[in-house]
Amino acid sequence: MKVLKNFLTRYTYLQAPDTITKEVFVRVVEEVVEVSLNTKQVSIHKKVVRVNAPSPVKNEIRLNQTEILQKVGEEFGNDDVLTAIF
Repeated sequence: MKVLKNFLTRYTYLQAPDTITKEVFVRVVEEVVEVSLNTKQVSIHKKVVRVNAPSPVKNEIRLNQTEILQKVGEEFGNDDVLTAIF
């Protein structure tokens, strides 16, 4: 008889899509704005990113919003991954 654990092994490596999107967003922000963020400072809800950071950092991200969103879309091969940054 097979153990249930063997059937569920393929699901052990799955991550939530938001987790991967957060990591890509943080990496792109580092490339474009040259400011490091933590994934805990970023939340995503319905394709909208909320950044929990000091005001000067948020302003720099907002000024480069189109470039950041474009690069995140290129990473996933889909321009509709994220729509706005707040």
